[in-house]
Amino acid sequence: MKVRGNFYFLVIIMVSMLVIIGLSVQMETIKSKLLPLLMGSIAFVLAAIELWRETLGKDESATTATAIDVIKNEEARRGLREYLGKLGWVIGFSLAIYLLGFITSIPLFVLAYMKSHGIGWRVAIICAVVAIAAIYGVFEFALRVELYRGLLFTWLGQLFT
Repeated sequence: MKVRGNFYFLVIIMVSMLVIIGLSVQMETIKSKLLPLLMGSIAFVLAAIELWRETLGKDESATTATAIDVIKNEEARRGLREYLGKLGWVIGFSLAIYLLGFITSIPLFVLAYMKSHGIGWRVAIICAVVAIAAIYGVFEFALRVELYRGLLFTWLGQLFT
């Protein structure tokens, strides 16, 4: 097995998520421990799956050295663009949550993301409605955890009261 850079990155992610899970278990209230526990567990499982896929990956030793160099350079350029694009989506979603809150940001993000990837309006709207209904149903209704409402709506609420 040839160890690649992704291997170390995935191990770091898995260790970090275990630390987050361990710290969240020690928190006092269910409201404070639920989100880090849930997100840390999901990220840990996804990193473990990717690590498993990475270790079972095919060996590239059959190709020539020049072909490997060309492939690596192309992958590096393409990979950087993809990472920067994904980073933009994460930063935009985080900023939208901060300003608009979860209830507004989730359907907007799902709709914008799906439309940017060429999905039709009907499917994108249905997925956005299902996503917000599931999030609202699980957190607000079933668990009775109030999701962050956003800076804008908090400010507007204080303005009109």
